[in-house]
Amino acid sequence: MKTKYSAEFRLEVVQYQLKGHSKVEAARKFGINPSSAERWLVLYGQNGKDSLDNVTRYAEFDLDFKLKVVLSVINDGLSLREAEKTYNLRTKAVITNWLHQYKKDGINGLQPKKGKHRLLKQPKQIEPEQAKIDKSKTQDELLEEIAYLRAEVALLKKRRALRLESEAGAQKRLLKSSQN
Repeated sequence: MKTKYSAEFRLEVVQYQLKGHSKVEAARKFGINPSSAERWLVLYGQNGKDSLDNVTRYAEFDLDFKLKVVLSVINDGLSLREAEKTYNLRTKAVITNWLHQYKKDGINGLQPKKGKHRLLKQPKQIEPEQAKIDKSKTQDELLEEIAYLRAEVALLKKRRALRLESEAGAQKRLLKSSQN
């Protein structure tokens, strides 16, 4: 699991905020997003210094953990923000994804996927019988499918833009630090 910022760096940002500086001031000084500064401060407040070691960009969670989080949201009425903080998760989007998978496929939807995830699935060859079935779709179903595909394309474009923006920001910080 790779982290973008070291635990020492996160702790430095938190200590700066504890001295009375706002998350925006900390973000400007350290060249980070204000939401990251806020999240690290909350994690530090909840679980102390050790919680800053566990903030990861990419993490795999087992079935039991995912189920525990999902059921706490569904049964206990925990909000996404509360669940994110309680279970020390990076974003609410992870929980939203798990909830969607759970509602769609039950516990099986939360099973860890094997192998590398592909951003786009390989197109399947359509059998002649399957083509006939597609012709029977109603106009509403087709419009719904188009809307879904457009949303998927928009999401992929947004992911790419965010990745490029993040890489550009990292390069700027590297240039700044090498000039100093």
